[in-house]
Amino acid sequence: VNALNSYDIPLVIGSVLTISMVFVVINFAVDLIYTMLDPRISVS
Repeated sequence: VNALNSYDIPLVIGSVLTISMVFVVINFAVDLIYTMLDPRISVS
């Protein structure tokens, strides 16, 4: 919040990028785990 108030744009962009990359990696990992646990789910 302090970074937004002081217009520290690189910190804000870095934080948003980091959080979004973590979100993408977690979603990809969950998709892989679902395909291992449930054989009815296929890639195609």
